[in-house]
Amino acid sequence: MYRLSPDDMALLPYSSGTTGSPKGVILTHRNFATMLDIINRHFDDNVVSKLGDSSWDYHDENMLLMLPFYHIYGFGLMNQTLIKGTTGIIFSKFEPTLFLRAIQTYRPKMLMLVPPILLLLTKHPSTLNYDLSSIQMVLTGAAPAGKDLCDEFLNKYKQVRYLAQGT
Repeated sequence: MYRLSPDDMALLPYSSGTTGSPKGVILTHRNFATMLDIINRHFDDNVVSKLGDSSWDYHDENMLLMLPFYHIYGFGLMNQTLIKGTTGIIFSKFEPTLFLRAIQTYRPKMLMLVPPILLLLTKHPSTLNYDLSSIQMVLTGAAPAGKDLCDEFLNKYKQVRYLAQGT
């Protein structure tokens, strides 16, 4: 039986190719476990604490998993959902109407998005047809969202207490 080492390859995701051809990026088991540990500690110590809600419990939350699992953001989010015991609602593909209906139905407090979905929530007129008031925290990544879009989003969704972006 083969014994895995923390330094063995766990994943071989491909870069986006924005500066050339896409390239395989080796992630070891140690890389991936460390990333999940850092993300979980950051959430617990910095993000959830900003909500000021002592009743926050990952087991009571619903996470919309609409980012593709072949991308490190979607794959990491799926794993974080499993580790934290959060209920995950998996989308086979992103479709705006289903996404908006899922927010209304499952009432997630937190959304983890990419900028095009933040843009949809900010500008698409159909958002007015759904109750999106459960959203309190939004994290967007994989590309910059920009200050103007973030400001416009926060102006539209006054109940959102935390919006962070990173790449």
